[in-house]
Amino acid sequence: MDSKKGILAFLILTFVLTWPFEVRMLVQGVSLAGPVPPYALAVLWAVMFVPGVAAFIVRKFITKEGFDDAGLGIGPARYYLVAWLLPVGLSVLACLLSVLLTPAHFDFTLSE
Repeated sequence: MDSKKGILAFLILTFVLTWPFEVRMLVQGVSLAGPVPPYALAVLWAVMFVPGVAAFIVRKFITKEGFDDAGLGIGPARYYLVAWLLPVGLSVLACLLSVLLTPAHFDFTLSE
């Protein structure tokens, strides 16, 4: 029963903390399809942290599980190195292949 209580608390916290901001932006007509006002990007950026904060609140204060068994321990350093370098390497490789295999030029200003 405790896990159901935790899941329900997590969902309620997450939705209660995010939906008012997202609904307000929708009512104001903010869409990611066109030009986005800077405040909307800030709100969306902040809203992405809400599930993490809600998970912390639930584990610490509602279910009182703590974080000993959360699987957050530090593992071998090589996994962290791969996690940091692999996406960068794949991005550079994708850019290089794109420039080499297409007749277009690379646009650093992102104007095209």
